[in-house]
Amino acid sequence: MVAAAVAPPAPVAPNSTLLVDCTPLTQTSQTAIVTFSEPFNSNGGSAVSGQSIAYNGKVTKPADPIKDGFTFSGWYTDAALNNAYDFNGAVTASITLYAKWVAPLTPELPVNPFSDVKGTDWFIDDVIYAHSVGLIDGKTPTIFAPNDNLTYAEAVKLAACMHQLYTDGEVTLTTGSPWYASYVDYAKANNIIDKDYEWNTAATRADCMEIFANALPEDAFTSLNDIADGAIPDVAMEDARAEAIYKLYRAGVVQGVDGAHNCNPDGNIRRSEVAAILTRMMKAEARIEFTI
Repeated sequence: MVAAAVAPPAPVAPNSTLLVDCTPLTQTSQTAIVTFSEPFNSNGGSAVSGQSIAYNGKVTKPADPIKDGFTFSGWYTDAALNNAYDFNGAVTASITLYAKWVAPLTPELPVNPFSDVKGTDWFIDDVIYAHSVGLIDGKTPTIFAPNDNLTYAEAVKLAACMHQLYTDGEVTLTTGSPWYASYVDYAKANNIIDKDYEWNTAATRADCMEIFANALPEDAFTSLNDIADGAIPDVAMEDARAEAIYKLYRAGVVQGVDGAHNCNPDGNIRRSEVAAILTRMMKAEARIEFTI
């Protein structure tokens, strides 16, 4: 920025040469000073070289200074940074120029709206992420119910939202009548499911994995783990859902319910577990490496 002109100790005669000097201010200063008796200052950023200016001459606009974490926003003639300097103007007296810096906006961090999800819960980060991107809702605005079993209606809703988030970059789907109808229609239209379920009953783990495995394209499931056919102890390759289960295991989206990596295919799945699966579905860096 450029500071307002200040009168020199004595009048400056025509054809005189005025010196514009530049030196940096302290790192904490908000402006950079450019004068004819002192150096240009980039206010904690890179230094700016001084200039010698003839009477009625023009200051040559220097290259923009650089300051880590800030954007340079011009030279001003006052310390309050209200008046931008016109480099087309003639110089008739010593002046001080001030550099303006703009700090980046601090992104708003997602918050946890659920009173039943505590800071010590292993799944808190997954719940906050999945909720912040529009994938999962609470049972009420403040209750997540992490220990409730996921229903088929909820599983298809989540799969539809994952597909839309991956494809369009945002979730715009809304509820229908009954509430899950619009998600079911979307899932059928996008080949995520091809049949109806008992929508309000608890989904099995294997069925949930099959639905989720169809929510994203094949190239979203890069193999991370070398798991041979038949390696999952309680999932026979003859099971119609085995292909989907192995896909999620190999991609590191799921790893089973115990140290032996059993799937418990016909058991139910809690909402807290699903939040972790959603995170791994959408964020490849969150996926798990393991061996069987």
